[in-house]
Amino acid sequence: MFCLPIVLVALLFSKAIGAVRIAAADIIGLLTAGSPSVASGNVQIVPRKHVKILNVGLASVVAALNQWGIGTANLLTNNLEEIRIQ
Repeated sequence: MFCLPIVLVALLFSKAIGAVRIAAADIIGLLTAGSPSVASGNVQIVPRKHVKILNVGLASVVAALNQWGIGTANLLTNNLEEIRIQ
């Protein structure tokens, strides 16, 4: 699980950080992490166009979420790219 891409996903009224679990042609299944425990969260099935790769390590995400989101803005700055998951 730890080598899965970390992503930012646009949901209906918010955005969430998650880890890709499965990817198909036009949809992606991912686990959106909870805060303060990244071990909890929700499974989301979303259109691929709503997902962007977040070029940060899992440790950085865990650290930010364990602190109730403190430092999340730093994770998002200059770390997003179009998703190219095969």
